[in-house]
Amino acid sequence: MFVTLSAQIGAALMVAVCLFAAWPGARPQRWAAAGVFVAWVGSAALQNRDDLINPQYAIFALDVVAAALFVGLALAWRRAWLMAMAAFQLLTTATHVAVVIDLRIWVYAYLTAYLVWSYALLAALAWGGVLAWRERGGR
Repeated sequence: MFVTLSAQIGAALMVAVCLFAAWPGARPQRWAAAGVFVAWVGSAALQNRDDLINPQYAIFALDVVAAALFVGLALAWRRAWLMAMAAFQLLTTATHVAVVIDLRIWVYAYLTAYLVWSYALLAALAWGGVLAWRERGGR
């Protein structure tokens, strides 16, 4: 699943950010961290490595579910970091839509956009973790 060094570093970063956000966090941080963890591991597990040219419909479906989760969390708790997470997840989903609409999009452009939005989403989750840590008196 995470066979390259960059994938292993990304997975380690994802786990660290999810643990950082969930450990001191209240309910929104924990739900968001769980959603990110499931989406990242699920995306890696569902990726069709034999056909990287065509759209990854299974990952697209998982990303739609993740977008619904993050939008729902943002609407329920009205936190800026949750709204950022929802926005970045919607951009990730839009990247899938672009590839479905136009198969001429270069696979590396698709993967680069997907990674940029994913790491931006992780940054927003880390922001939520910092806020939770500060609320608990971590200054």
